[in-house]
Amino acid sequence: MRLAEDGHDRDLAQGLHISLIHFGPAIASVEITVYGVTTRVGALPVEIAASNEISKTFILHPGEGRKGLQEATVWMHQVGALTHVELNSMSYADGSEWHESKSSICVATPSLFLLVGAK
Repeated sequence: MRLAEDGHDRDLAQGLHISLIHFGPAIASVEITVYGVTTRVGALPVEIAASNEISKTFILHPGEGRKGLQEATVWMHQVGALTHVELNSMSYADGSEWHESKSSICVATPSLFLLVGAK
């Protein structure tokens, strides 16, 4: 909701808090792509037209002094709603890697439930 007297567009952004649970070697980096719809969409459609879809790829690294990446928050600007996150690749501290392929795809859909005052 906006007041008519505001008169200027705010930089609309959506944030997504990501938690990774892993069993094995510590995570060195993670590449993800976050998908959403543009602010032109007034309601989240059942099928998203390609012209309304927006995406951004993030490379996440662990913080100093941490065993491995466990959680991160990413932000996308000029997006109306986030629809899903795709895990593209993971690099581990022991030098091994995992990359997405046709036979191993990892996609998560964000919860639309948001607690007031939660991060």
